[in-house]
Amino acid sequence: MNDDRETPRRARDELLPVLFLSVLLLFFFRDVLLGDRALVTSNMSRWLPWRASASIEDLRRPSFRDDAAETYFPRRFFSQEEIRAGRVPLWNPGILCGAPHLADLQSAVFHPLNLLLYSVDPKRAMGIFVFVHLLLGGWFLYLLLRDFRVGPAGSLLGAVAFVFNAYFATYLGHPTHIATGCWIPLLFLLSKRFLEGRGGRLLPAAVALAFLGGFPQTMLYGLLALAAFIFFAGTGSPAGGRRRRFVRVAALGGLVLVGFGLVLFQILPTAELGSLSERKEVPLSVILAEHKPGAWSLLRPLLPDFFGNPVDETFWLAALDGPLSHPSDLGFIGYAGVIPFLLALSALVLSRKREVRFFAALAAAALLLAFSGTIYSLFYRLLPFARFSSGLHRLQFPFLFSIAVLAGFGFEEVRRRLESGRARAAARILGAWLLLLPIGAAALHWGGPRLLERTSERFIRVEGELGGSERNPLALSPIARGFLAGGGDAWLRHEWRGFGRFAFFLAAGTGVFLALLGGRRAARAAGAAVVLVVAADGWTFARTYYTPQPASTLFAPHESLDGLKNEEEPFRVARFTWEYLLPSNTGLPYGIEDLQGVNALMPRDYGDLFAAIDAKLCPDGRRIAPFRSAGQVALPLWDLLGVRSFLLSPPRFGTDAGAAEAERELAGIGGFRVLSREPFTRIDNQDALPRAFLRHAYRVERDRDRILREVTSPGFDPFGPIWLEERPGIENGESAWLPGDEVRIVERESSMLRLRTRSERPALLFVSETYFPGWEVSIDGAKGRVLRAHYAFRAVPLPEGEHDVVFRYRPRSFRNGLLGSALALIVYAFVILARRSPPGGRRTISR
Repeated sequence: MNDDRETPRRARDELLPVLFLSVLLLFFFRDVLLGDRALVTSNMSRWLPWRASASIEDLRRPSFRDDAAETYFPRRFFSQEEIRAGRVPLWNPGILCGAPHLADLQSAVFHPLNLLLYSVDPKRAMGIFVFVHLLLGGWFLYLLLRDFRVGPAGSLLGAVAFVFNAYFATYLGHPTHIATGCWIPLLFLLSKRFLEGRGGRLLPAAVALAFLGGFPQTMLYGLLALAAFIFFAGTGSPAGGRRRRFVRVAALGGLVLVGFGLVLFQILPTAELGSLSERKEVPLSVILAEHKPGAWSLLRPLLPDFFGNPVDETFWLAALDGPLSHPSDLGFIGYAGVIPFLLALSALVLSRKREVRFFAALAAAALLLAFSGTIYSLFYRLLPFARFSSGLHRLQFPFLFSIAVLAGFGFEEVRRRLESGRARAAARILGAWLLLLPIGAAALHWGGPRLLERTSERFIRVEGELGGSERNPLALSPIARGFLAGGGDAWLRHEWRGFGRFAFFLAAGTGVFLALLGGRRAARAAGAAVVLVVAADGWTFARTYYTPQPASTLFAPHESLDGLKNEEEPFRVARFTWEYLLPSNTGLPYGIEDLQGVNALMPRDYGDLFAAIDAKLCPDGRRIAPFRSAGQVALPLWDLLGVRSFLLSPPRFGTDAGAAEAERELAGIGGFRVLSREPFTRIDNQDALPRAFLRHAYRVERDRDRILREVTSPGFDPFGPIWLEERPGIENGESAWLPGDEVRIVERESSMLRLRTRSERPALLFVSETYFPGWEVSIDGAKGRVLRAHYAFRAVPLPEGEHDVVFRYRPRSFRNGLLGSALALIVYAFVILARRSPPGGRRTISR
């Protein structure tokens, strides 16, 4: 009979938190789920060409993280179009003269939820994707805490803190961070249950879903934390159980490997692209110089906006830490709420559970790695596979995950002491919380002006290093500059507002906890009230970084873009001098092909071309920046690559070189003609070559550096011989081209190109698309050879006559990955169907 009463209670305990999280998140995302907004956080109305016709209200709408519009939405749009057309989106021809698409992990092409959402408007799908994952992440953390024997209220408090933590809140427009991080609590839960003999066979599926989420750094830190937890949990076996413990941990490791096996179709292409990209190994010196957060950031777990907020243009962290790697990288915030953070600290004092010590050690390790160059250097050298990671502020994910878990433990300890009458220790803890108010107020009152003075001195030095804020997008906003350069009163008012928010939630949370002194009768109401305080804190914090845009203004049609695409004879565009003129990748939904662009992993050879001209054209191994001078625009290499239109911002928007001056320089060089000046200047390159053509002469050179110098030099002849790295097997002609040569594009898809050629002599068919392993060619149905030409592009030797030439992108890495995933699926099926309990029987970790 007791069991009959207990079952509905358990069901209610599991259902109510899900309902609460669902309502909370539905209310948070109501305008993108039910309204007319899209979860693309970049205000495209501030960019040309849309800026030219935008209203004042449009321009004033807040904007945050340009990558939301530059990369995440274009990726989703492209994937959806390809899937709807019945094609696997392996290759993206619209950026960087073509680049792998599926292999870019952040594309998340085959994430199961994305497969369902490809039938939905991509603007709407962005919000649904994030909403579902945040809901799952909160539910998983709730279940994890319940499995650690934390009560429903404490578990729900930890779940809310996890859902609204700073890592997720500041990456709402970057869904891959959330889609990966939300699965980490489930990995911990399933691993714990498996080690205790209570199942856990869903672990491989959870590993696969976490990886398909699309963000490698979050996955890396999550897996390292999981490995530490498995070691920690395994050491809790009774004496004499070493062999059983080893077998159990080995079996768990096997399940994790099966999980990776399920997604080999994604892992192998990503590994191939990563090995051929510039970001394969980020130098340690670059990581520590440009990405390590300053010690001042340790204030932010309690005062998150102490350094301002880029959404309202009060962000002044650059004045302390110097130029940032990206104008939207906020550094280490580490905020999970005032009460959750203090509860986490309280758990360290009040609890003797082993799990508390583990998660405290995990949080401390994340802090040491992020803030200690010495510790991170050791980490960098010991774990080579971690060297692709650069953003140290992303170490806040394992820190915040730990804080959310510890908050649940801390709530349980404080509640238990207050309810049971053993309130002295808990009362001391609450008193210590309240002491933060006068201490913080005194520090801000007396130390604020001194900090402002020191910051202003550093600001002047940083401003000099940047070369003026109007010339560098990484510099401070005008408002932040006003705060630091003479606006002391404004700065202090801003800081007092942030402190007031902290004081309000601290007082509210402490007051609710004191209600627990009323005993068990007040426990349920007080517990619910604490959860509501934490939810209000997290909700209001996350909303400060929430900048969804009206769906009607995102990628809106514009007549100035209609002439930049040509279906019959495709050509490319490039921008000159201004970053926010049809920014990289934003032409993809319009069918505009871009010489430049952004890809999380960019083929190294392609980036080398631009870096050889100017290192600032390829600053970080993942993007090609706008050209900076007329001399760079006039290089013959762009004729070879079919760049027909150069886009230049009009003088009234201001550029580095000055639009009018740049236009005069190009006119003096010749070969360029101005087609239009509004809403941007479009300059036509009359010497641009077609996408594919024939050449009869070639030069074989095995020194790749020499080829790179030749093709990027002002004296390069795009009509001359083709530079190859191996002999093509055809006669080398005296003339590079002959009258009567003909190349015609017959059919073109993302991963396929069909051409008809005609020539009276053997020739090389050159295609100005990126050379990459996996491209195959057939000539009249017979297999041909794809050669690397002009350093980074493709050429095919052809006999004389007419030929049907078909290029197809069929990467072996993807095919091998599919085979490996199929084998792993078979293994996993046996694991699921096995009725035998895990080795070692049933046990419990928690003590």
